[in-house]
Amino acid sequence: MIRKEAWERYQEEINGTIQAYREEMGKHLSGQAKELEGIVADAVDRLSALRRRIHTTQGRIQALGDPEDLRSQLRRMEEQYAFLQKEYDAIALATEVLFVASSSLQTRFSPDLGSRAAAIFTKLTKGKYNKVLLDQELTPSAQETGQFIPHEAALLSQGAADQLYLAVRLAICDMVLPRDSAAPLLLDDALVNFDDERMAAALDYLVELSQRRQVLLFTCQRREADYLNWAYPGRCRHVKL
Repeated sequence: MIRKEAWERYQEEINGTIQAYREEMGKHLSGQAKELEGIVADAVDRLSALRRRIHTTQGRIQALGDPEDLRSQLRRMEEQYAFLQKEYDAIALATEVLFVASSSLQTRFSPDLGSRAAAIFTKLTKGKYNKVLLDQELTPSAQETGQFIPHEAALLSQGAADQLYLAVRLAICDMVLPRDSAAPLLLDDALVNFDDERMAAALDYLVELSQRRQVLLFTCQRREADYLNWAYPGRCRHVKL
């Protein structure tokens, strides 16, 4: 009887231990299951994001087109770049050569041009100015007779500045136009802003110039013709258009 009771207690203890172990294992497995569920959910989210990135990348690749076409376009662009680079190098070289030539031409051209412009300007101003200087940009300045400081055109009166620019233009024509063939000189409203006194001085010079080459003066006014008919009767022809 005692052995039977001891055996029954032993079985109860074994069953209790097994039950406790089952409960403990159940709790442990339940915690692991929840942890695994979180890991799986995170993996699913990452996988979804990766799929979206794959789809986006595939769309961009498709938008770019065929790789062979892209390589062909790249080759054409490289050829065009090489061609444009050669053009740029040629233009840069030409610009440098023109700059050197321009500087050399200005060094030789400016003094002679200034001398000729001064001779014309002196006549246009009735001797008030006797010297014309030109800088590297061929911007003129004038010096009054008996003075030592030249004045830029911007510092002259409007009438004197107009006379100065006319003198420079006429001097350039005198140097550039061939003298052997006596090419005609065409002026379009060149005296329209001159007052009567300056206009008369300019016309006197143009009549003198007409002895070397033909001068055609286009004007929208009558005063030029009236002065020439009065001062030089029969020497100038007036054509009304």
